[in-house]
Amino acid sequence: MDLAARRAREGAEVLLLGGGSEAPLSRAGVPCRQPAVSPEAAAAVDGAVRTWARVWGRLPLRDGRSFRELAEWKGVSLWWMGEGFFRESTEAPRCVRAVESFLRLLEAEAPAEVEAGGLLPAEALLLSRACTARGVLYHGPAAARPRVPPGAWASRGRREAWGAWLDGFRSGGPEPPGDVPLVVDEEDAALAPVAAALGSRVIALPAVVRAASRPARNAAREGRRRLLGLFGLLRASPGVHESFSHRGVPFFDLAEGDLAGLLLARLPAAVRLYEAAREWLAAARPRAVLVAVRSRDDRRAFFAAATAAGVPSIQLRPGEGDEADRADGGPHPGQVLTGEAALDPERVEAGLRAAGAGTAAARGSFGGP
Repeated sequence: MDLAARRAREGAEVLLLGGGSEAPLSRAGVPCRQPAVSPEAAAAVDGAVRTWARVWGRLPLRDGRSFRELAEWKGVSLWWMGEGFFRESTEAPRCVRAVESFLRLLEAEAPAEVEAGGLLPAEALLLSRACTARGVLYHGPAAARPRVPPGAWASRGRREAWGAWLDGFRSGGPEPPGDVPLVVDEEDAALAPVAAALGSRVIALPAVVRAASRPARNAAREGRRRLLGLFGLLRASPGVHESFSHRGVPFFDLAEGDLAGLLLARLPAAVRLYEAAREWLAAARPRAVLVAVRSRDDRRAFFAAATAAGVPSIQLRPGEGDEADRADGGPHPGQVLTGEAALDPERVEAGLRAAGAGTAAARGSFGGP
């Protein structure tokens, strides 16, 4: 506050960022204001973050190949099983949000000089770089460390891998799925009538992973080993460093743990799920499988496993707030039932019949049994 008061007396304009209250500065006699942010501008910032996270997977990172091409398992790109994690649980999208907001502010205010006070270290560093990109003189702190270092993600990945390995020895084997199992990642009372009417056995997604056999767990270990090797190749790649930037503002030093989080924690978990689900479905051969999994990443991993096992899958998405997968969003189910259709047993049964007919036709066309 002392810095703001001094600069105000010198004729500088004081801007209050982050939605903080103007009352403390006003009581101290410091004139200030909050920059106006229209709903359209806020939506534009959100859109910039979504677009950056989606496009990152297609950027060339090494030898002209993108992450989507480099991270694959048995012919399936693992990017689709980690995109949600990358967008929601890593630092890079937060950096993009801050950079986009700062650049828009600088464009609107057009200052000759900027001095920062009271910002978090990472925010101050990104503001300094945004000023450099815009040719604005910056005064203030400009040093920060990553909030989550790569080592933290590596430790988490090791703990989860060992935990999954030990769970395999404690598990009593996979649950019989029945004719049409309903796979969920959390209980949803709204789906209980559908499961009861169809005679579906409700199976929790973690139970599928815990029931993996030794061969499936060995395959998952091999997948983790390959992802660890890919991390070693990419972490020093100039293409990766350049990819962590937005509108000319770099931030790899703040988000260097993201690559570790993706390759050493999230994607090994996706491979474990894929191997366990593929084995379970291939052995049980249910007529079809209903999937009501909210996590997009886990959902895509399960759909890929169902496709590999040759079992039709139908997604039930009763909630209006559930985010739909894009057309280019990787593995998809045979059908998606949304809203009331997902809660109507008759419409679900009709979907099952259509899925079964489609599978039979596909087997006939390929000469299968």
